[in-house]
Amino acid sequence: LAYAQALRRRGDVAYMGPLVARALAFADTAVARDSTSQSVGMRGTVRMAQVVANLLATDPGAREAQERAAQRDLETATRMDPTNADAWAALSVLYVRTKTLLDVKLAATRAYEADPYLAGADRLLFRLFSISYDLAQFADARRYCAEMARRFPTVPSRPQCELELMSVPDAPAPAPARAWALASEVERASPAGNRDAFGRRARLYVAAALARAGLRDSARRVVDAALEMPNGALRDDLAPAGAWVRLLSGDRAGAFTLLKGATDAGRPLSRQQALSFDMWWWRDVRDDPEWRVLQGT
Repeated sequence: LAYAQALRRRGDVAYMGPLVARALAFADTAVARDSTSQSVGMRGTVRMAQVVANLLATDPGAREAQERAAQRDLETATRMDPTNADAWAALSVLYVRTKTLLDVKLAATRAYEADPYLAGADRLLFRLFSISYDLAQFADARRYCAEMARRFPTVPSRPQCELELMSVPDAPAPAPARAWALASEVERASPAGNRDAFGRRARLYVAAALARAGLRDSARRVVDAALEMPNGALRDDLAPAGAWVRLLSGDRAGAFTLLKGATDAGRPLSRQQALSFDMWWWRDVRDDPEWRVLQGT
């Protein structure tokens, strides 16, 4: 219950911190009394939340130790009970930080197969869609997007996945008007606190549709508007998507400028950043010397 209450205000560290700490204390007690797949898995889930929600000290060693502890609990829970859908779902979130895209998809698939009606099934389906998209497994991506439309038609990830599918290489020529309509739908369906972030991300995929439709100048203007903050700074978390659209629109130099700015003047990518770059967007630039500098190779 403490963990569920913490999730009601995702992103609010001051609110979540004490509740997650309380949940972890309860989980430790539960494991001490009876070490079952459910109790060990719950402790791993809470530990995972501490890492993902940035509730730990900034010390990298402490964060890595908590990641290892969360992964150890969750993997133990799934070995004890391979049908523990909640533990598999939590692993699919944690593996984004610790393993490969294929590991993420396998864990998410195991969760969905074990219980397609578990709490947060809409987020799990979108995770399956996103990883399939990242891995260029577009048939799977379309299948998960269709399932989301059937089961969760009102969540913002439903129009978002349709919008993202407009950008894949084997998609029909995109209709810009449809792309803009989907982006508006994403923004309307988003929680008020996340509306700006969701809207910016959606507009980057509109820009991708514009680039694929041959409207390259328009695509670049949409990218610039989506990335620029009111203080004139850029949204570094969205820079990779913006850089990819720059590539689509024929602006290779602009793409690398965005990537270098997002990685602190060209310093090598972190482990998590490198994972996000292990996808089909970058196939055409992997032999570029500037790309190898970004990768630290």
